[in-house]
Amino acid sequence: SGISSPSTVWMSHGDSVVKVPTDFIVLGSTQQVQFGAVVNLKKNMYGIQFHPEVTHTEKGSTLLLNFATQICNLPIKPKKIDIETITAQIKERVGDSLVIGAFSGGTDSVVAGALVARAIGKQFKPFYVDNGLMRDDTLQRIKTLFPKLLGLPIEIISAENEFLKEKQLEINIS
Repeated sequence: SGISSPSTVWMSHGDSVVKVPTDFIVLGSTQQVQFGAVVNLKKNMYGIQFHPEVTHTEKGSTLLLNFATQICNLPIKPKKIDIETITAQIKERVGDSLVIGAFSGGTDSVVAGALVARAIGKQFKPFYVDNGLMRDDTLQRIKTLFPKLLGLPIEIISAENEFLKEKQLEINIS
């Protein structure tokens, strides 16, 4: 509902289902992913591998909303968030203390950090640990956007060597 066909979706070719039950039929695959889409018609079960939550997937939010409301029958009610009350609660709880906050580079940590920064200002010390495993543009976005969003500088902790030196990752993409 509300999604035109065809529609572009983003799929990780590094993640794969390697085996499906014998009563499933393969509907779609790629050169790297054998079981991209499967179905069990008798049980009315479907499986599809892609990422509806990423910006590259057109209408991903619509698809997730359809799944939650039309398939799972969940009542989704928009919730109004009172930012003033939230920031007042943070300020009261923190008092004169300092707060550190780690950022992952994703929306959740940015929203949480923005609320804390708004509530306590320079008492908030945001940081990001660069592990060398995020998307190529993540570090640059954090350096340029986060200080603007937070109104505070963000400390970047460069830890790629610590994360990557101990073990070589062996990835089987077949």
